[in-house]
Amino acid sequence: TNVMATFALLNADFAKEFQGIYMLEPYDPNKIPVVMVHGLWSSPVTWLQMFNDLRADPTLQERYQFWFCLYPTGQPFWESARQVRNDLTELRQEMAEQYASANGEQPLASREMIVVGHSMGGLVSRMLTVHTRGHFWSLISDAPVESFEGDPQTLARLRNTFEFSPVPGISRVITIGTPFRGSPFASDTVKWLGEKTITLPKVIANDYSKLVNQNKSLLKSDHPLIVATSLDSLAPGNPMLSALLAATAADGVTFHNIVGHLEKQTLVARVTRLPVGDGVVSLVSSDSPFAASQIEVDAEHSVLHQHPAAIMEVKRVLFEHLETRKNSRINIADLPGPLSPIFEQRLK
Repeated sequence: TNVMATFALLNADFAKEFQGIYMLEPYDPNKIPVVMVHGLWSSPVTWLQMFNDLRADPTLQERYQFWFCLYPTGQPFWESARQVRNDLTELRQEMAEQYASANGEQPLASREMIVVGHSMGGLVSRMLTVHTRGHFWSLISDAPVESFEGDPQTLARLRNTFEFSPVPGISRVITIGTPFRGSPFASDTVKWLGEKTITLPKVIANDYSKLVNQNKSLLKSDHPLIVATSLDSLAPGNPMLSALLAATAADGVTFHNIVGHLEKQTLVARVTRLPVGDGVVSLVSSDSPFAASQIEVDAEHSVLHQHPAAIMEVKRVLFEHLETRKNSRINIADLPGPLSPIFEQRLK
């Protein structure tokens, strides 16, 4: 609900009690997981419209299962990515061990996933797939993490946040209204309000501050460690955004992108003179240089992922994925349930 989304934004320690991966149906080792990652000031409830529409298709219901992430949206997006990465990795390992076949082969759900992220959730989703290769840590220091002094748990979290490997098994990522280059909506005034109202996790507010004081001689910049809130992390020019754009994705991951392009700008966008886009994220910022497909939808940012055209595009990608898995030799007769004409034509 909106209440949950608000608490998850304003108080990360409150959200910690509820964060994790949620399923609305029993786990099925033979269905491909579609992992849905909400954005700023949001919760899994925001996916209800898309979930209902996707589940209404008999083929998608037969072939896919839907998982939902919940995380504190007030913290910087790279902290949220660390949490979602850990939650997803732990769940994947647990299910792989529990449902391993007699010959030791992992279940389909452990080998293959599709991630859908809206807004800031798109940045989180992208971070699940990239090799760091120093892109993020080099913003902080030229010295290795091992040379830093501090509490072992804090140092371990630091390493997991800025030096990590892609989550295995992700096949595709669909980003929706994602501010790859930040959003002018994260203005100085909005960031100031965020700093006054958002309570960050203790490790960011206190432990990282201690770490900075203990290792000043090793730091090139302490910005990624002391950045105030998620709003601050989305400001244009944030070097973490540039590093994420430059990072290399794991082999075999295909990216798709949906951007908002309002034919008629909102009143807020006109008054604040925001660039053309969805009223929050500009077309320039939401453009994906690594997407295999990209479409524009005439919808505002907050409801872009609920628009019929966006849902239809997600559905198209899910069917395209089924086609690819069959090496482009899919037999429509092999698919359970009727296909709508648009997808039946596409698969022929």
